[in-house]
Amino acid sequence: MANLSFAMSALTIGAQFIGQQQQASAQAKFQSERLQQTQAIAADAARTQYEGLLKRQSQARESAAQDVQGALQRTLKATAASRVAAAAGGVIGGVATENAGEWATQYEDWVAQRQTNLKWEEDQIRMSMEGVRAQQINRINGAIGGPVAGPSAMAAIGQLGASAFDSAAFWSQA
Repeated sequence: MANLSFAMSALTIGAQFIGQQQQASAQAKFQSERLQQTQAIAADAARTQYEGLLKRQSQARESAAQDVQGALQRTLKATAASRVAAAAGGVIGGVATENAGEWATQYEDWVAQRQTNLKWEEDQIRMSMEGVRAQQINRINGAIGGPVAGPSAMAAIGQLGASAFDSAAFWSQA
């Protein structure tokens, strides 16, 4: 009888061990699939955000170039108008050149300020890109599951030993 009791315990312990192995394997597979899905989703989201930021950067540069071109045209028109007015008033030389120099100085100051503003905007875009990368890493790290605990072979052997001892002790008293 002790052998039958021990055999039943051994079968139960073996079935539990196999079930725990299968459960651990399924959990590890689920975590791996979840991580792959999260990586793909995070990469797509980052790509979309990067595209938007790069488009914004391109638009900022184009806008700055248009602004500078417009300011140059206004400066040239104002300089020409100043020279024509000076010539029409009979003023030649110094005053007309002085006005042209003043317009050129204002233009250069404005261009320098516009370039500084563009650099600041590009710096903000770069910082946003770094934020996108950090967000992508956080999404992926959040999807990484903890280690999957499998069944312990030592615990199963210990249970078998205890079962054998219990069976022998029970039937030796009978």
